[in-house]
Amino acid sequence: MIDVSVAFVAAVRQVARQLNIPSFDRVLLADAAEPGSNDQLNLHRVVAQACDLLEAEWSRHSVLPLDALTPLGRYPAGQALLDRLASRARYGPGTEGLSGPGTLVLISPAGDETKVPRIGDHVIRVNTPEEWVIARSPWPSEVRARPQAG
Repeated sequence: MIDVSVAFVAAVRQVARQLNIPSFDRVLLADAAEPGSNDQLNLHRVVAQACDLLEAEWSRHSVLPLDALTPLGRYPAGQALLDRLASRARYGPGTEGLSGPGTLVLISPAGDETKVPRIGDHVIRVNTPEEWVIARSPWPSEVRARPQAG
């Protein structure tokens, strides 16, 4: 299972180092910048490059289980990355030369199972009923941590 939030922050940090951004605080502050400002536009460039790094890494997986999906819904480059991964999982390798994943699993909590799955405001496109599995019940109450021996 890949924690997208952790992988995303690591990739953004890597891009910031490659671009010689003097302080990661500058990247963090740009996340709250005014829409359309230079800071926000620069952040979107950094995020796009980070998503390229993630895509290169994740495309090597035949099965790609992703959790903590917030960055994929928050940023346009994340949404585009999710769409490309889903497309390759549905239809096979694309023209961009990347082959995987063959299976994409998105773990996404839902407050209302009758509504389409979302990551924040971003709707996760579901093409067929087989693409959306709903786990309706919570973990059984009988399952408890067992005491460790020793």
